[in-house]
This record gives sequence, C-alpha cells and structure tokens, in this order.
Amino acid sequence: MKHGCVDFDHWYRSEYSRVLAAVAVVCGRESTRSEDATNDAFVKAFERWDSVNLMDSPTAWVTKVAINSARRSFRRARHHSELVNSQRLDEVFTDAYPDAELIAALRQLSYRQRRAVVLRYFDDLPQAEVAKELGIAAGTAAATLHQARNRLRSTLDNTEEIDP
Repeated sequence: MKHGCVDFDHWYRSEYSRVLAAVAVVCGRESTRSEDATNDAFVKAFERWDSVNLMDSPTAWVTKVAINSARRSFRRARHHSELVNSQRLDEVFTDAYPDAELIAALRQLSYRQRRAVVLRYFDDLPQAEVAKELGIAAGTAAATLHQARNRLRSTLDNTEEIDP
C-alpha cells in the first residue's frame, strides 16, 4: 500500500514505538543505542519525506535504516557482550510489545532469525521482501522463519500452530 499523502507527524507518532521495539529486538542493544538509531532514522525519513512517503512501506524503510545505524554504532563501540546482554531491552517494549515472555523468547533467537521475525511479523513484509532485506535467497528466508517459529514455539511451550 502506497502512503503518498500521509502527514509525517502523524506517521511518526503512530510508528515510533513500533520501530524502536523492532530495532531493540533485532539488535539486542541497550535502549539508549536503539533510541539513538531510531531517532537518526526518523530524521533521515523526515529529510527525505517526499520520497519515503511514496514507498510501499515507509516503516520498513525507517526500520532498516535504524537497524543499520545501530549496527554501525555497535561496531564502533566494540562492546558486544555488554550490549547484547543488556537488561534494559524489556523497557523498550513496554508500550509497543508488552508480552515479556515473547520478548525473552525473541532474545534467544539468532540475529538473523530475530531480524527475519521482525521484518515478517512486526513490519508485515512478505517473505520475498524479507529475503531481499536480509540479502538471502527466498528459500533461506523461508527456512530461517520456519526455524525461528519452531524455536519460539518450543521456548514459549505453545502447542498451537504458529505458522501462518
């Protein structure tokens, strides 16, 4: 769905918490780094709003920009274990995704699995778009999502089917 006429302020207010939560899930970073990366991405979206607004999914674009920004920041900081094991991740989800069990289960997934889950189920991207965003083959994306769902199912001890 093309957005085209969406007001930036309205879009920002409705999507900020969601993007911040997605960045924290994918990057496993302390909330201040996730917030900084998310804020930077929204600034870039604002500066390019005339073109970003016309994209199929401005939210997916800003999420990707924020994740990339967070990853660059992480590499510069070289504090991998401190950031990945941060205890502040749960705070980021309070508004957007309050299910603590789900957050804990997502933290146990690999980086690629977390990123695939966020793109597919948080940003509602089709599987082919998930593959494109991850830079992997469609079959690999399908397998990654399948493995992630199985691991989540096992972790959450959920007997119901998670597959769409």
